[in-house]
Amino acid sequence: MRTAFSRRDFLKVSGLGAASLMVPGWLTRALAEPGAKTATRSLVLVMLGGGNDGLNTVVPLADPLYAKARPTLGIPKDQMLKLNDAVGLHPSMKKLRDLFDEGKVAVVNNVGYPNHDRSHFRSMEIWQTAQMSGVVRDGWLGRCLCDDNSTPHSVSFGSETPLALWADGGGVLAMENPGGFEIGTDNRHQGDRAHIQKAFRELYGIERKGSAEYVRKRGLEVMAQAERIRTIAQKPNRDIVYPNSGLAQGLRFIANAIEDDFGARVYMIGLGGFDTHANQRQQHANLLQTLSEAVTAFQKDLDARSISDRVTTATFSEFGRRVAENVSQGTDHGAAGPMFVVGKNVKGGIYGGAPDLEKLDSGDLAMTVDFRSVYAALLAKGIGVAAEKALGGEFLPLEIL
Repeated sequence: MRTAFSRRDFLKVSGLGAASLMVPGWLTRALAEPGAKTATRSLVLVMLGGGNDGLNTVVPLADPLYAKARPTLGIPKDQMLKLNDAVGLHPSMKKLRDLFDEGKVAVVNNVGYPNHDRSHFRSMEIWQTAQMSGVVRDGWLGRCLCDDNSTPHSVSFGSETPLALWADGGGVLAMENPGGFEIGTDNRHQGDRAHIQKAFRELYGIERKGSAEYVRKRGLEVMAQAERIRTIAQKPNRDIVYPNSGLAQGLRFIANAIEDDFGARVYMIGLGGFDTHANQRQQHANLLQTLSEAVTAFQKDLDARSISDRVTTATFSEFGRRVAENVSQGTDHGAAGPMFVVGKNVKGGIYGGAPDLEKLDSGDLAMTVDFRSVYAALLAKGIGVAAEKALGGEFLPLEIL
């Protein structure tokens, strides 16, 4: 027989103390009223942490300088996945090449910023704030979305909110495990969750006065919020089978959330491991395969659900790698690199030209596309948001959408 427990015991077991009930109003409204919103156009950003080697991602097909610079890491021409007469994809990206052939991928080459910095921290700060100098305390997306208090404007996956989403107004829902949004229970007792939920409803079912009434309402809303997120996370697959990678499963949740009209304008998720200073060949191949398969499954799922017309997916990394391989069969921090922009509304093709190994910038690929022109397109044409506030100035949107 189970012993009775007090309100204090309940809060201790459930993890729902008063502090955890102080949830912002936008989250309350967004999660407690499923299906109450109109369809929202969403941007899905995949951050490739560590600095992706763009030269082995989008590879020059017939440049003899490539093989000379990369005697052990170079991709043989007969293994490259040809995109046009100038460039091909890494052989592990077959799925993404199929999407390219369908006209749903824009490959934007040589993306970067002036006077590039090879520091992970500084370069990622520039990419996530879209500011070249000064101390910046908000991100490019948070800056332009922070005035929207009616919904969580952004959702991020991970233990910390990405700098790109920072803003004084909040509005970001950060999570590590969407399926773990639930009241904590004691697994030693069968039916414990039902007992906890019953106790919760009884404790918070009586109207109160003052701050106690606020806490009571927040408590009930937290339960509704957690249940909605769990429901979205556990929604079964349809005809599309996602890989088991964390990236793929995160994208599956995002597809569920978008179909459920969750209301977020931006979703951010990351794939790390791209800082390939040594033994790069297999590690990089595995990462690119993970990326290719996850993004392709996501796009096909969006198509199958008939919601792909309101979603744009884009990848970015803090920098590319040096053109020449190092003595450890890896590559060191570089400058410009490629971005992939994927979606039904994308104008598929190659942008920014092929990597030019005759015109390097201090041993790095030279920038031909400012990343802020890509951001401008993603904002203005992807989700219908004015880009000037986000970017701190006017940048002509790249014609990829």
